[in-house]
Amino acid sequence: MAQTFFIKNIFRLGDGTTALACQGDLPASSVTDVQAILIDETGKVRQTIQLIGKRTMVNATRHRDLCLLETRDTIELSADEAQQGKWQLTVQSAPNASS
Repeated sequence: MAQTFFIKNIFRLGDGTTALACQGDLPASSVTDVQAILIDETGKVRQTIQLIGKRTMVNATRHRDLCLLETRDTIELSADEAQQGKWQLTVQSAPNASS
């Protein structure tokens, strides 16, 4: 089963990793080596990415409704687009994830 999240911000890290701050949460085990689909504000699929993990938000108390999902893929999304909160990320279920 897929889950859809609204993207709230994007962070490009020095090690080449990109982290997407998404509204909602997933167990870390369910985002390792799974595909996610980046969908624009019109509902059009912009690209498919491979997630590699999840990070804890800095100031997790203030941002408790957000999770950071990581990828090494190049993301075709600007910080301005991400901060508008109209873009979505649909995360596919991991093959061995329980429902």
